Amino acid sequence: MVALQEVNPFYGVTAVGQGQIQGQSVLINYQTAANTQGVANLTISPEGRSLNGFFRDNYSGYTIPMTLSR
Repeated sequence: MVALQEVNPFYGVTAVGQGQIQGQSVLINYQTAANTQGVANLTISPEGRSLNGFFRDNYSGYTIPMTLSR
């Protein structure tokens, strides 16, 4: 299991989610403070230092490409 929390410096926690890691794939269902829901579909890089993929809002269908790194 994996957990995700989005924090905005002005508004605090703006989204939370949880999901699963299977191999190099990460799938997270999330809910935002605006009461929308979506899914994040990410892939762990071979060196394990970044996640690449997209976040998709279930209500609007809007998809945002995303790279998260450490």
